[in-house]
Amino acid sequence: MRCLTINEQVAWLAENRLPFQPYNKKLSETTFYLQFHAPSRFHQIEALTETFLDQIVNAKDAMITVVDTPLMTTSNFRLFEQLRNAHGEKRLWLETPAHLFGREEQPDLIGLFGLTVIFGWMAYLYVPNSRSVLYNWEGEIFDFWTAEETTMSEMAKLIDRFTLKMTPTGAPRRIS
Repeated sequence: MRCLTINEQVAWLAENRLPFQPYNKKLSETTFYLQFHAPSRFHQIEALTETFLDQIVNAKDAMITVVDTPLMTTSNFRLFEQLRNAHGEKRLWLETPAHLFGREEQPDLIGLFGLTVIFGWMAYLYVPNSRSVLYNWEGEIFDFWTAEETTMSEMAKLIDRFTLKMTPTGAPRRIS
């Protein structure tokens, strides 16, 4: 895992043609979108994230950006900082909010994303090779954007397989 500053994150996203924090933004190109309720148990979050990365988007590398920690406690922030320190990161989280993972680090990525869900934080999971973004909204709702219609279709099937529910306005659709 390598932590990135906001400027490094923006450059990586631009290089990979991914939108910076797309929630509530008009995107510059046609994109597919859906919204669904997040799993409630940690093992379900891990299984969904792993299946998403392996089968839906075929992730080679990916980036998690923690954008807000509204329900932060001392214990969960301490665990988060220890994970960062274990990867050699000494800078403050606010200086380096993005976490870039290689394929071989996928178990760490899955664990970190799962913790952001359980902690009720807000975080983006960016996957460049499918040009997809999964957004954790305080552990309750996931938003998903992708540039590929087949990826959207596969994501909808994954949501069904995990018996998760779409939000009332979250049915898969094309936006631009």
